[in-house]
Amino acid sequence: MSANQNQSAMSGIGGWLILVAIGLCLTPLRIGAEIIQGVRSLAPVAWRVVTTPGSPAYHPLFGPLIVGEMVANAALLVWALVLLYLFFTKRRAFPRAMIAFLIVRVAIQMADIFVARSSRSRRPPSAPVSTVRSRGTSSSSSCGCRTS
Repeated sequence: MSANQNQSAMSGIGGWLILVAIGLCLTPLRIGAEIIQGVRSLAPVAWRVVTTPGSPAYHPLFGPLIVGEMVANAALLVWALVLLYLFFTKRRAFPRAMIAFLIVRVAIQMADIFVARSSRSRRPPSAPVSTVRSRGTSSSSSCGCRTS
């Protein structure tokens, strides 16, 4: 087999790279859907409810959390589009950029979860105190799990 035949046989995307290509093509769509969903929380009525001190849904971290999610998702969307370009143009920078993207995406998700959970665990002074069952009876937690 000559070098020309070998190179033509190796062109295109095949094997396990098909899964990478599918994932890369779906990533901007998913991030775009997350951005659209996040824009709903920026609607004036919803924004006032979560950012006005004294309202039932207010928490000091909700505003920064929503804005931070939007900025992070916008950056990830741009990065995913760059990754698509790097992948389909077969650039050598693609593997490192993809690994960095995956690491940053996990880090952003973990930070988002941490901030969201800490905002739920710190009850603002205006929120009502929930009742807790004791003496061996079981109660339902907020996730629907049974605890004793």
